[in-house]
Amino acid sequence: MRRKKEVAEVEKGPALASGLVARQHTAMAILTQRSFRSARARSDGATGADLSEAHIKPGLSQLGRSAHTRKHAFLSLTVRARALSDLNAPLISRYGALTSLDCSDNALTTLAPLSSLPCLVALNASRNILTLALDFVAPTTCEATPSNCGDLCVGSCLARADLSKNRIVGFHGTVADDHPRLTALNLDENVLTSLDALARHPTLSTLSVRGNSIVSTVPLAGLPLRTLNLDDNNVSQPLLLETLDKLMVLSLPRNGLTDLGTLGSCRTLQRLDVSENYISGLRSVELIGDLSRLAVLDLRGNPCCGTEDVLTPNYRERVIARMPQIVSLDGEIVTEKHKISYTNACEFPGCDLPSRKKTWAANVTEEAWSDYHPPIVELDDDPQTDCCPATARIGGGGLWAQETPYIPNLP
Repeated sequence: MRRKKEVAEVEKGPALASGLVARQHTAMAILTQRSFRSARARSDGATGADLSEAHIKPGLSQLGRSAHTRKHAFLSLTVRARALSDLNAPLISRYGALTSLDCSDNALTTLAPLSSLPCLVALNASRNILTLALDFVAPTTCEATPSNCGDLCVGSCLARADLSKNRIVGFHGTVADDHPRLTALNLDENVLTSLDALARHPTLSTLSVRGNSIVSTVPLAGLPLRTLNLDDNNVSQPLLLETLDKLMVLSLPRNGLTDLGTLGSCRTLQRLDVSENYISGLRSVELIGDLSRLAVLDLRGNPCCGTEDVLTPNYRERVIARMPQIVSLDGEIVTEKHKISYTNACEFPGCDLPSRKKTWAANVTEEAWSDYHPPIVELDDDPQTDCCPATARIGGGGLWAQETPYIPNLP
């Protein structure tokens, strides 16, 4: 009997699995349809629905205790892709214990109703039509519901906010005053031109403003940032970034950089992406050569790397010889063999040429020393001469002593 039951369960397995897959596909189809309706409402400017109990009840999750009353309550709410145009302040205020809210992919124009959520820690309001970032007054606790720390006015608890893909042109007040506990902020793909409202923020460690029109990084001076994403902006001189003494990841592709001089004092950098800019001199890399913690560097798409018509001979060799601390260049792994070979080729400090000469003299007396791996000799210190037409040839001990660039013998 037990055997028959096991066989029946095994036969039933594929049917249950197919039923689960079918339910997952159905759920994804429903979510996709809702997202399409919300996107159409945003693009057409149509008036969406107000938040209602019918939206809230299915989206509640994570049962826990309220930080103020210590009573059981739902702590998370998801109302994504519901074509909402208003969060209905009187209704959402009944759920003051919420710590997480996902209202992305709707047609919201303001977040003012969130003033009634004093415990809110995580917010996702991406893909709406907001014009001001964090435009709600910092909520405060009242005497009837003091916080655990005993302070009757703790202010905003917001720590993480995703406001990407909106129409944000500015901020509501000063973020350091309204949301002093904010640690991560995503403002990708908006229309910001300034970051002045973020000045002097005490806790902001992750900031992403990809796809805006930011020109100056001066307002970020002194912030405790660890990760900064400035892709696709108009930054030509990233000033005062050396004051970010905790910055580890910096991303600046597709801006207006012409050299790396202003980044040479960012001592804590570990990853640097400056691809697709206007850096023309390969020796500009020397300006960041003292960044001992830098492990990942991306220079792709800059004039110093060369193109199909204009070549930069020995590009990787020259960069790696100047920066032996990196482990990845332009997305390719840099091995210890590469570092040793390229350092020898460029005859930079640390090369083994003196040692090879000494060994040769001690063991081969019948033949004069001859270097079968001629070094790379650079023309001069002018960065504009680093590139030349592909058909050109410079001889006489110049940068190329052969028809083709020197390529070290690697296994």
